[in-house]
Amino acid sequence: MEYFKRNDIFIIIAIVVISVGMMITLNAAGPENTGVAVVTLDGGVYREVPLSRDADYVVENEGRHNTVRVEGGEIFMLDASCPDLACVRQGKISTGSGAIVCLPNKVLIKLRGDIGSGDVGTDRLEGPGGQTDSTDILDGLDAISE
Repeated sequence: MEYFKRNDIFIIIAIVVISVGMMITLNAAGPENTGVAVVTLDGGVYREVPLSRDADYVVENEGRHNTVRVEGGEIFMLDASCPDLACVRQGKISTGSGAIVCLPNKVLIKLRGDIGSGDVGTDRLEGPGGQTDSTDILDGLDAISE
């Protein structure tokens, strides 16, 4: 009793070969990450950082500094002059997830959509009293920490 005919085996082999070829091609290309992180300092936009290019950025303000690193499509705080280094311990974020905040240095890193899309995202940070502006949030959080 024969389950497969000769042509059936050729079709199955062709489908497997094409599937494996597509998987190899897609994995070799890697993830296409065109996201942008917006770095704000004391409520104003300091710099927009593309996640597609590995680099280090230093944010300086009033004798304080934060070193931001982009690596492999993710962004994280490498070093900071703040006393508790909570921003460094927050870890890495990538397209579509999270924010990094350094309260003492008033630095906020927030992700937005693709470059040129103008999409700043629909998620909003809300501070004490319902504030949504990053300056208000940082001011509100400073008041709480004092």
